[in-house]
Formats: sequence, structure tokens, C-alpha cells
Amino acid sequence: MIFMTMPATPNNFNELKQLLAEMEAGKASVRLGTASIATLQYMIENPAYTAVSTMSSIAHARQVNPSTLTRLAHALGYKKFSDFQRLFRDYIEAHAHYYTTRANRLMELPRLESSNESLFDTVITEEANNIASLLAGEQIKIHQEIVNMLVRARKVRFYGRRQFSSLAIFYSYCLGLIRERVDVMRDDIHGSSHALAFMDERDLLVVLGCAPYTKATVDTCRIAHGHSIPVVSITDAHDSPLTHYARHHLLIPVESHFYSNSMAAAFAMAEALLAMVAQQMGNSTLATLKKREQIIEEFGINMPQNT
Repeated sequence: MIFMTMPATPNNFNELKQLLAEMEAGKASVRLGTASIATLQYMIENPAYTAVSTMSSIAHARQVNPSTLTRLAHALGYKKFSDFQRLFRDYIEAHAHYYTTRANRLMELPRLESSNESLFDTVITEEANNIASLLAGEQIKIHQEIVNMLVRARKVRFYGRRQFSSLAIFYSYCLGLIRERVDVMRDDIHGSSHALAFMDERDLLVVLGCAPYTKATVDTCRIAHGHSIPVVSITDAHDSPLTHYARHHLLIPVESHFYSNSMAAAFAMAEALLAMVAQQMGNSTLATLKKREQIIEEFGINMPQNT
């Protein structure tokens, strides 16, 4: 139950965080029940998810009734939940200049007068560190579970937007070399709704993406989950909105002075996971590759080597 005296309604995300801190310390004029404080804390800890999700989705994630969110918004002085949610959207939009922010960091690095060798070394070292960090994470135990899903699923679909479409294509092509019923979900062909309509609990959807997240990837995770389609997400943070409907998720280290999403670790992870899949499939892998090589030879696709 929510008890309240009318507070000064927070005007931005930082004021909302400050209000939560005051409530937890018992110093705020507004009083919320334990469940409502926990829900507010969850929303503040997951601003990207809160900004792009429906009230029902947020309530489901917290296992509370949607009316709890309506009452929470009213208790904090907002007429509607959408007015309350606007704080989160404004916060995300204010931090949405992802590419220029990263480019500014790049420009701030010192440069040699006659060459860019120092920057070259810096970026390569950062990417090497990102790849090395894949060996030290607690997610190692999840690798085998995801490999099992990639092997056993009836159909596997990969989905990524922007530059993660290239990663989705890489996964699809390489997994498609050794097993059937593998494809990329592409919005510019039949659309996600077409692909999801023919998937169920026997299949697997792998969603790929890092900040800045797209609404399409979040919606794809949510809708797939709602139709009992198993989802695996490969993303950049535990609080990524792509993790909320995923059965499992893996994190990609992305720290780099590159001006866009760092992809080296993402592709290294893909190669490692797919190598595990190939080994687990054993003789089936060899048989499928042998058949593919035979067809390639019949088409005469490969150029003969010079002797």
C-alpha cells in the first residue's frame, strides 16, 4: 500500500534518483510501500528498459500488477504513467549521442606529429584486452547451455540491427555450414513478424545488440518470449533491455576508443561458440561440410589455385 503526502514532483531522472535515496533513508515527504520502492529501484537501475517498454511489460518483469505502476506514478505527482515514463525517455535521449561521445573521446587522445601509430596501438590493445576478458567471466558456465540450444533447436534465427546485422549474418552463415534450418531475421525482406509466426518452443531466437539499443530488438525479444520462443541475447550489460526476456544472455566487452560499437570480442565469441557447436555435433558436422564441399565443386565456385 502506498502512503503519500504530495511531494515536489521530480523534473528529471537525477531528481528521481535523489528522491529514491531520500525515501530509503526515511527523509522524503513521500512514503511508498516496500514493493513499490523495490519497483522504483528496479526502474531506476534499468532506465533503458523502462524507457522503451510498456507498463505491462515492466510490471511483468517485476511480477506486480500494472495498477501498481499507475499508483506509483500518481504517488510521485504524475497524472499518468506515460508522464512518469517520460523522465526515463528524456534521460536516455540525453545520453543518446553515442557516436559523437565516443568520437570525442577519440579526438582527445594525444597524437604523434607524423603518424597515428600510437592510436593504432591503443585500439588494437583495447580490442585484445576485450577478447582476453572473455576468458575470465562468470558466464563461462553459460556457454555450454547456449551451445546445447544451438545444437538441439529445430530452427535457429539470428536478429541484429545496424552493424549487428553483420554479426547476425556471420552467425547464420557459419552455423548454416554445419546444420540445417538456420537463418537471419531481416526487416527488409519478410519482417520479424513473418519469421516469429513460424517459430515456437522447439526453436531458438538469438538477438544481438549493444547500446544504443533499438526499439525493434527489444520488441522482438518481448514478443518472442510472449509466444514461448526461447531467446538468447548477446549484448553489453546485465541491465541491457535485451536481457529481460532472454533465457540466457552473454556479455560482450566493448571498451574501446573506436567511434562505433567495438566488435572484435563479439566475433571472437561467435567463433568460439560455433567451434563448440561443431565439435559437439561430431560426425554430423563432417558429413554436412563434405556435402557442401561437393556442391561447391560441382558449381565450380572456387577459383583453381595457381601451380
